[in-house]
Amino acid sequence: MNRINRIGFCVIILILGCTSFLHSQQDSSLTISSSEKTNNDTVVVVTHPQDVSDAAGYVIKNNSFGELRIYGSVRISGAYDLNGLTDANNFSTYEILVGDETINQPRFFMSPYQTRLGIEVNRKSALGKIKVKIESDFLGQNNGLRIRHAYVESGNFLVGQTWSSFTDVNSIPTTVDADGPNSCVRLRTVRLRYSDVLLKSNLRYVVSLEAPDPDIILPDSLSGRIPSQFLPDIAGYIQYDYSRGYVLTAGIIRGITAKDTATSSEQILGYGILLAGIYEVDKSDKLLFQVVYGQAISRFITALNGKGLDLVYNPQTNLFEASNEAGFLLSYSHKWRYDASSTITFGRVVVFNKDFEPPDAFKYSYYFSGNIFWNPLLGMRLGVELSHGYRINKDDQSGSATRIGFIFYADF
Repeated sequence: MNRINRIGFCVIILILGCTSFLHSQQDSSLTISSSEKTNNDTVVVVTHPQDVSDAAGYVIKNNSFGELRIYGSVRISGAYDLNGLTDANNFSTYEILVGDETINQPRFFMSPYQTRLGIEVNRKSALGKIKVKIESDFLGQNNGLRIRHAYVESGNFLVGQTWSSFTDVNSIPTTVDADGPNSCVRLRTVRLRYSDVLLKSNLRYVVSLEAPDPDIILPDSLSGRIPSQFLPDIAGYIQYDYSRGYVLTAGIIRGITAKDTATSSEQILGYGILLAGIYEVDKSDKLLFQVVYGQAISRFITALNGKGLDLVYNPQTNLFEASNEAGFLLSYSHKWRYDASSTITFGRVVVFNKDFEPPDAFKYSYYFSGNIFWNPLLGMRLGVELSHGYRINKDDQSGSATRIGFIFYADF
């Protein structure tokens, strides 16, 4: 049995041992999960599995002003990586080395940069209830402060930066990895959003104008010709809620401007379709899924974000062309008891390569993870996860990576 198999076997034994231990323990202090809370005062409830609990924070009340909540979360994450991946916070299947570049040298790292700090104001006004939220972490450039959320919400309207309408974070499983599965659709954008329900039914909808920010890598010949975007992204979704969960269909249309070597501008169409949802099998088990397909939407897909794949440059025609991507995510979550749960997740993401792309271009990748989370006290959580990924290039060269990750949350 090689080293990877031995370590994987030990992790499985550890998870099973922890599961047995948790079954045998008596009830401890209840931890309220934000993913299980609802807000009847707003139309859209958007809760990422790694969000700070709504029960956390210190509230200052003023009868004439409203409420100010100051909250945060100290987060220590780490991993024992077996295949040379260097990112301490994310398990990126795109970054897996292939062929002769493969590194089988283990490394261990820890970091505090997922730590979060936020403020939230709720107050009454002539326009009704107003909510203002600012949240940041330390995953910016050179581990600097980064804005996660910064928005104002009142009634059916929202202005600012938060989750895109072409995103469904509710159906993303809980993972130790900060970004989640390789194929999940998740992105925060600056936008103007309108949301409502249809005729007081179980159907809700959202439409928004979002800041265009195409993910493109310019060749050296065009390095000084960064185009200005003059059309916003148009995104929205319709969600149907039922007794065991919900089903959501989202779409986006993008008009991306690019410049060629003749300094003329190209207007390239991008679009995407997302099907996502949650199905509760029973009180302890639920199924989460996402299926996405589109053109020039790589920035919305976790494994492809930041890789410059919205458009690809064709050196034969000296023009940009939109890339085509697809992704699939399936996750099963089980509650062992109210303070412990496990999730198994599978994901696949594909880029449909063009003839002119180089042989080492990314073609597709697989992702698998299994974890266990334990909430020993209110506001505290400990997670351990085994992740495995597989990358295949256009020339069919491949590589794999395995990681044992952990994270500790202390919300305040």
